[in-house]
Amino acid sequence: MAIQLVLQIIVLVLLFIQQASAQNASVAKPGCKEKCGDVTISYPFGIGTGCSAEKRFKIHCDTTFNPPKPFLSYSNLEVLNISVRKGTIHVNNLVLKDCTNESKIEQVISFDHPFDYSITENRFTALGCDSLAFITQNGLNIGGCTPFCNNTAKENSCVGINCCQITIPPVFNQFNTSIIKSTKSGDSGPQCRYAFIADKNWFGNLTDIYSVQHMEKVPALLDWKKFLPCSDQLCSKNAGCRDFEGTRTWFFCSCYPGFAGNPYLPDGCQGTNLQ
Repeated sequence: MAIQLVLQIIVLVLLFIQQASAQNASVAKPGCKEKCGDVTISYPFGIGTGCSAEKRFKIHCDTTFNPPKPFLSYSNLEVLNISVRKGTIHVNNLVLKDCTNESKIEQVISFDHPFDYSITENRFTALGCDSLAFITQNGLNIGGCTPFCNNTAKENSCVGINCCQITIPPVFNQFNTSIIKSTKSGDSGPQCRYAFIADKNWFGNLTDIYSVQHMEKVPALLDWKKFLPCSDQLCSKNAGCRDFEGTRTWFFCSCYPGFAGNPYLPDGCQGTNLQ
């Protein structure tokens, strides 16, 4: 009985050591920084030359800010968070704002990097009224909406009254967002009009959706997993290529069951249980 108890204690200690090792393992390429300010930069992204899986995953750490801020080198979008497990990256996205009497204002967004806006996790939102907010791509109108005006509405929801939303199309990395002033409504509604693409969960959790009126940027989610082809050479020795959500089209590195960590690093996947 005593021997069995000792063995159980030894197993628990070894398990604790393995879990601590997995949790403390670096998520950056060996010899590279893994933090820029408060943001952890996980491989396949990397700070500076030679620290990313390929050059367009390179991160610029701007030390003129306090604390420093990371930016995608090829688009100058500020990075808020990187998820290796989900294959996504949160960035700060510009809000198109119109507080003028111009009939139309436009914002052109073009990515020179291998990422798309997530079509499942983002929404295109128009806030305000007396306007049509829409998206164009290659000269074609691919979506938009017009909020109904109601100056007295107090609802903190985006269901068409002073605020409307649409989903966004796939393969979405170069587009224009526009706001056209409407002359049909007799109710002026809020003075300014806004259009933006943002993380739907972030927007849905706002205690006041109209607080966006005071923001220059909002968080949006980009997909990168489908743009880094999976291979045995790319994945950790305890990881393999996994089909993304049953698509049979996109595959990305994932630690095997019983392992955790960064599947893109040579020893990134560490054991989390004892068999």
